[in-house]
Amino acid sequence: MKELVLLNHNKNDLLKLKNELEDIHKKVTLYDIEHGRDIETDPIEKPALFICRTETDSDTIVDDALKIASENGSPILFILSKPDECSYDRLASIEMAWYIKEPYTMNELKSRIKETTSSAKICEWNSQLINDPVNDILFSMGATGKILYVSPSVENITGFTQEETLDKGLKELVTEESFTFISGLVGTFCSKLKKGEPVKAPVFDVEIPHKNGSTLWVEISINPIFDNDKNFRYFTGTMHDVTERKRIEERFRVAAECINDQIYEWDMKSDHLKWFGDIEKALGYEKGELPHTLDGWADRVHPDDLPEVMKSIERYKESGDSFEAEYRVFTKNGEIRHWKEHGIPIIDEMTKEVVRTIGVCSDITEKIEAENDLKERDEMFRLIAENANDVIWVLDARGEVVYVSPSLEKLRGFTPEELNGLSMEKRFTLESAKLVRKTWNSFFEQFEPGVVPDITRILELEQPCKDGSTVWTEMHINPVLHPDGNFKFFLGVSRDISERKKNSIELEKQTKMLDTIFNLTPIPMVLVNKEGLVENINQACTDITNVSKENAVGLRTGNVFSCVNAYEGEGCGRNKECKSCIFHEIQDETFRTKKSIYKREGSTKVRLPDGSDLDLNVLVSTAYIDLYDEEAKIIFSVEDITDRKESEKANLISKMQAEEANRTKSEFLATMSHELRTPLNAIIGYSQMLQEEAFGELNPKQNKFTKHIHTSGKHLLDLINDILDLSKIEAGKMELHYEQFNVNDVMKNVYNIIIPLAEKKDIEIDFLISEDITIYADKVRFKQILYNLMSNAVKFTPDNGHVTIEATIEENDLRVSVIDNGIGMSAKEQEKLFTPFYQADSSIARKYQGTGLGLSIVKQMIQLHNGKIEVESEDGKGSNFTFTLPVKDTN
Repeated sequence: MKELVLLNHNKNDLLKLKNELEDIHKKVTLYDIEHGRDIETDPIEKPALFICRTETDSDTIVDDALKIASENGSPILFILSKPDECSYDRLASIEMAWYIKEPYTMNELKSRIKETTSSAKICEWNSQLINDPVNDILFSMGATGKILYVSPSVENITGFTQEETLDKGLKELVTEESFTFISGLVGTFCSKLKKGEPVKAPVFDVEIPHKNGSTLWVEISINPIFDNDKNFRYFTGTMHDVTERKRIEERFRVAAECINDQIYEWDMKSDHLKWFGDIEKALGYEKGELPHTLDGWADRVHPDDLPEVMKSIERYKESGDSFEAEYRVFTKNGEIRHWKEHGIPIIDEMTKEVVRTIGVCSDITEKIEAENDLKERDEMFRLIAENANDVIWVLDARGEVVYVSPSLEKLRGFTPEELNGLSMEKRFTLESAKLVRKTWNSFFEQFEPGVVPDITRILELEQPCKDGSTVWTEMHINPVLHPDGNFKFFLGVSRDISERKKNSIELEKQTKMLDTIFNLTPIPMVLVNKEGLVENINQACTDITNVSKENAVGLRTGNVFSCVNAYEGEGCGRNKECKSCIFHEIQDETFRTKKSIYKREGSTKVRLPDGSDLDLNVLVSTAYIDLYDEEAKIIFSVEDITDRKESEKANLISKMQAEEANRTKSEFLATMSHELRTPLNAIIGYSQMLQEEAFGELNPKQNKFTKHIHTSGKHLLDLINDILDLSKIEAGKMELHYEQFNVNDVMKNVYNIIIPLAEKKDIEIDFLISEDITIYADKVRFKQILYNLMSNAVKFTPDNGHVTIEATIEENDLRVSVIDNGIGMSAKEQEKLFTPFYQADSSIARKYQGTGLGLSIVKQMIQLHNGKIEVESEDGKGSNFTFTLPVKDTN
């Protein structure tokens, strides 16, 4: 530091401070802030340090002092008297400013001046620029991008003066695209600095505007400046005009894009890696995504290859020889590519060290993959030959074994060497050897260069094994010719078919057995192909049709069974009547659906030998046979069931007669019931009049007998009415009279009838109906159904019991449930519940009375309405009778 400049303002007494500074530095001068200093007559010796003493409220003095220091490109030290926190915060945010607060010791002042003068590099630049102008631009820049100092050479390069450049932000000094690039780079750099992470000073190219409107390229190198506490203060840097170099590089890049290889230049000093091809596109990245440093490139190299690549680079740096390496790299989407790199060194003549590398990277993925594929195929063929169960072999024109795969030993026990010592005749059994020799001679007798004889190339041969046994093989023979058409060798494959031979013999046995079963089956059977032609018939079919097997083959089914359609028009299967023929219909369906048919009844008309026709009832079955390697076939079986059908017809007539008799009985009962009702009505009516003493007063005994007569008469009338209803239903004479009515009204009516009986037993009756429900049904019969179920519920429920009636609409049905907590019934009793005249036991009948007809009639009336009834009950726990009726009957 050549000069300490003490800033004077308002004629402050700075004598004491000046004396202190002179004890520290040999040259201390005063600079009057208000009047300034004539730099031309009294120049400041650079590098210089400005010093200013100020108080808390002296913001104007601080601003003036900072401006003077900045204009001179020098740091400034503030001596603060009565400082506050705002003073600290403000000065701490200014890159070129330091401070010390009063009181202080001389040692503290010396230490702070020493720390501040660490920024003297700027001042040294200033002196260099004055004495020795350079073509590079020297500058200092804060962490925010503000230019704190720039050398006068900026005007020679950019056209802008030093004054026009100072205090501008980085964004104003570079193009928009370059600013985006620098912001990310400097931001990352500053972030690492704050974290205390080690970083290298970056070197990069940016595009900056010229005052004349054009742009130029400069190479920027920046270095961070720290204070004694290792805190970052600002950047210093240089800008070097590389516009011409960029033009050359652009031409080089265009040339590089014309080839598939990627050309690069690596500056080892700055660790800047410059690519002349489109490296980002080659690896699937967007422009600017790849960092242009060795570490950035190393991140793309496969981790298994990276250690050896880095060792090669170190050897290259030491030896100065050319560099070659093959390694794998990752693209952005994770794909692996194989690269081959060749680099040549650029050596510094002074230090004799490698300072730069010019190299080329070639994508050899396709070549590597092709080589790997070839290796894999060779290995695959070798593994196939050595591990295949089949024996692969090569024979020359003399019959000598050129090659035979190791599987020979597994198949026959011989090693390849042992087989080569056997003559051709000894490699096969006697009969097979004759066939091989005949085929061999035939081939060479017919062979002409370039023309392969048309002889059998697949032979089934029996060959001896080393242990004396034999094995059957299927041998595939392929002649191989030289390019000139002459015979080269036979390439063959021998496959063990011993099991197939064994299965073939077994299949032959099975076929004979099935033929025997087919012929001995007593039911007539016919084998038919897809064209509808007979291929075989069994003996039973021959016996019934008088058609021999020989004559049946090639006929149609109708011809075999003498169907009348076979004798009419165009013959079997061709007349329109054939479409309804049982044989034709079932045959077409079986082939179409590929499913067998079991015992389908049908009828056919056959022509007898005397020329007359006979109607037959038949039972026809088919079995669909899928033969896989052949076309499918079906087997017909035909049974004459005419006699059985006649028997069934007779049984049906008997059944109808019995039903008719039952109806007659029912009609008789209905008539009798009607005849009985007339005198019963008189008995009931007169007995009621007697009870009412319409003909005079009765004594107690007469009154009791009259009451018995009336009760018994009503009971008998109910029985007759039930019998009459049941008889009508069974006779099919029960007619329903449909009408639209409200279910709620009917339930109220039935309730009024039932309630006296319920009140006698203190039984509570609840109705659960969510809304007014209207249905279309027989109102009288609906009331009868509901009355029967509700009266039963009250009858079989003990005193103080409970009966619930629920009614809901579910989809298109009315659902009614009558639920009680009465005596209930067992599961066995429920099975006969709806049987006429059935009651659980005699004790119940005596206790509760009744005929056992009510529920039977209820069920049949519900069924007449196309409804259903069901019961849920448990002995001793009550019952739930539920019936459903269509809201509107579909009939």
